[in-house]
Amino acid sequence: MCLAALHALAQCLVAGVNIVVFEFRNLVRDFVGRPLHGGSPCLVWRGLFFKSIAWRRFGCSSFAGRQEVADIPLKPRRKPVQSRSRVTQNAILDAFVRLLLERGYARLTIRDIVAIAGVGLGTLYEYFPNKKSIAANCIHQRFKSVGDLMLACIESARGKPLAEMVDALLDTVVALHTERTEEWSALIFLERQISDEQAYRVLYRHFVGIWGQAIRACAGPPRDELVEDVAYVLHAAVYGLLYQTLMCRPHAVGTPEFRRQLGELVHGYLGGAM
Repeated sequence: MCLAALHALAQCLVAGVNIVVFEFRNLVRDFVGRPLHGGSPCLVWRGLFFKSIAWRRFGCSSFAGRQEVADIPLKPRRKPVQSRSRVTQNAILDAFVRLLLERGYARLTIRDIVAIAGVGLGTLYEYFPNKKSIAANCIHQRFKSVGDLMLACIESARGKPLAEMVDALLDTVVALHTERTEEWSALIFLERQISDEQAYRVLYRHFVGIWGQAIRACAGPPRDELVEDVAYVLHAAVYGLLYQTLMCRPHAVGTPEFRRQLGELVHGYLGGAM
């Protein structure tokens, strides 16, 4: 009877130790970005202590179930309103891009980002819940910059013939992607890893809408029923050739030959459609 009781007690102790080690490994995976194998008892208890603090910091019980990365929202926790907050967020995003080029997405960690950005770990978590959120927001900001420049170009070319409007937009888009070709190439590859169907559709509608605005802002625009179809093809042609080239032949984007080919593709379509 005593032996059976001792055996049961030993099993309970082993199970308890396994739970502690498992929780510590989760801690490292959450805050460092890679799993840990092994570890001293001192580090285990220290890890559980800090994990408890971190959970309380974000409004969770220290013994609550661990939230999976897929369940964490990708939106920033805090929108930068003041200039200082915006500088902090931009520093985090810039550090992410730098590490993305140096190490690749899989190998960079949250701690790497805060070290390069020069911010505290707690400060980063005020803005972003995880690495995927940083990546998604970085990609969003890049595409937003493209859309903003296209809209500004449309305003400056308002009232001009469609061919001139299109050339102005092509010059603007190509010049923007030529400035930081390696960064664009890495971000486009990353977009295909982390973006879901909904995010892609939102991006698609946004740029088709911009091309639609460009068509309507021209002198003698086509009939309204044609605008959406023409805008879709223009976006598909520019997006497809530009981003496929950035992924497969990034150094070709800044060449006159690429700009000529892109122009021939778009104007060739417009010549038949209009």
